[in-house]
Amino acid sequence: MTDRFAWGLLAVSGDCSAHGMSDEPCFIPIHEEDLPLISDYLRKQQECAVLCMENWFKNCNSNSKWKYSHKYQNAMAAAHDLGNELIERKVFHHKYHKRTEWRLVELQDDYPLNLESGAKVCWKGEV
Repeated sequence: MTDRFAWGLLAVSGDCSAHGMSDEPCFIPIHEEDLPLISDYLRKQQECAVLCMENWFKNCNSNSKWKYSHKYQNAMAAAHDLGNELIERKVFHHKYHKRTEWRLVELQDDYPLNLESGAKVCWKGEV
């Protein structure tokens, strides 16, 4: 590939991270045209994490049946839909990318800066 990429997504937790389904993490170079969708997905992923934590504390401090808020359920549904759109655009390759927590990283020579060798690159459109 002749394009140069400055930013990428690095799998930090979940199926596609190191010690998930593999010993090395995946990373996905970001194409500029995908940035708005990726940004929405990352924001929604963080919102889900915060709402999950809020629900956990509310449920732990309650003697009633464990419940998830409608806000959390709606955020999870939106994250699911955004993840499906990333699959349709071939940014994500499969459902396991949706079950992974991602972090933005700077790339140098199309590889995450300050990351030891061994990460698996997932190029857009390749499966």
